[in-house]
Amino acid sequence: MRHFLLISLLAACGGSAETTPAPAPAPAPAPAPAAVAPPPAAPAASGRVSVTTLKKETVEDVHTLDVDVSTLKVGTAWDPSTITGSLTVRADTWASPVALRDTRVKELFFDAAAHPTFTLEVTSVEGFGPLAPDAKAEGVVNGTLAVLTGRIPVSAKVAITRGAAGLDVAVLEPVVVSAAALGLGDRLKAVSDACAVPLADAAKVTAAFTIPQP
Repeated sequence: MRHFLLISLLAACGGSAETTPAPAPAPAPAPAPAAVAPPPAAPAASGRVSVTTLKKETVEDVHTLDVDVSTLKVGTAWDPSTITGSLTVRADTWASPVALRDTRVKELFFDAAAHPTFTLEVTSVEGFGPLAPDAKAEGVVNGTLAVLTGRIPVSAKVAITRGAAGLDVAVLEPVVVSAAALGLGDRLKAVSDACAVPLADAAKVTAAFTIPQP
């Protein structure tokens, strides 16, 4: 119902009143769109894992994955023997020159959409003590590799250097990892079938990363 403002122009003289419509109210401002939080950023890569696989019995392919060292701790500064925690490997960063195969590995082997990472939990470190600036030493890191439901013990011969930003860790000899030992043989076969290429069960794994120090 329209409302009018009655303005009496001649009421005092007994005349008739004129009416003028009131101006329409200004429309209410539209509500501001709700702020949408950006998706959480993936942790910055602190190093790389390299995986060498064998196809057709003779052809080696090299694949890389990013690692996150934020779950590794050094109990005593610059002393590798006090390293504890887990190295987190980002399965969702699996990469090689063949993008389609990478997609199949992430989907069929790692189920990376649901399980974007796997871990190497450090159980002991042997052969190290406190490192002086720029010093380098060699020893062994023992741990448990956990991929999906599979868990196997692994040992890696490593060199650790006291660098400017932290402890620089490099695997000296490839660690052989078996999909069957992890209970993931069926997943490897699914990748092999999807790619129509035979894949060896064992892969050779190396890594290089830096554990920051204060």
